[in-house]
Amino acid sequence: MFICSNLKAAGIEYRGANFEGEYFGFFDNQDDQTEQLLGIIVHYWNGNIMMHASDHTILEQLTWHLKNNIKRPVVGILGPNTQAKHVIKILGLSSARFNINRNEGLYEINLTTLNEPSMPSNFDVVAARDVSKNILIQWMKSYDIEALGASDGDKLNKQVEECWNLRLQKNDSWVLLSDGTPVSLSAFNARLTDRVQVGPVWTPPEYRNQGFARSLLTYTLHQEKRKGTKKAILFTDNPAAIKAYLAIGFKKRGDYRLAILEKPINLQAIKFTPSPK
Repeated sequence: MFICSNLKAAGIEYRGANFEGEYFGFFDNQDDQTEQLLGIIVHYWNGNIMMHASDHTILEQLTWHLKNNIKRPVVGILGPNTQAKHVIKILGLSSARFNINRNEGLYEINLTTLNEPSMPSNFDVVAARDVSKNILIQWMKSYDIEALGASDGDKLNKQVEECWNLRLQKNDSWVLLSDGTPVSLSAFNARLTDRVQVGPVWTPPEYRNQGFARSLLTYTLHQEKRKGTKKAILFTDNPAAIKAYLAIGFKKRGDYRLAILEKPINLQAIKFTPSPK
């Protein structure tokens, strides 16, 4: 969904702007007038590689083509678990050092099944832009350190602030207030006409195990349902989060790999040995 959402937001040409990427596709020429897209791999503005292909043979050809045609460093590899693992292997990154390199469950909910939530009278949901930016930045720094293996420091501060500038422009992030105090955050990080992708969801440790994130997410999903959005997806490997998502009505549909390198790597500096055909 990231690929489709970014394509919708920024188009297919790459000039270095936010959400843009270098797209490489594998096409089957069925006849003189019809082409079928069988696979795609993208190197995005932020250094992440994402992919989706009909089989590993096509994915391998796409990966080699990407390697030979990009000059910017790679920061991470994200995608369906087996496909992302295959790309990591083909690119010679299997022994590279990662902040995180894990498989997460991919979950989906049909919003037509979602019941209207009952919110306690002391709860209020506000747009993230109505909350102190310092709070949002501190929360996202903590999220990146805990969930993504990031290291604290000036670099992270800059990345988080840039990220929040983008998020606040999109207005797809909300905060739950309990008696006026910000206690939890929920956002959508990708959006298509009929579906949204949830993330990040964050509750500071001192406010956990009180149902705040579940209440906030249920509320924001119900607002999407009222707009006509049909489905929502997310990926996670956090046991407590999984329990909450299943209670809301999410069901596991697959697996998603999130692999973020410890440091950006220039693929041109790696010696490759193509696999035999």
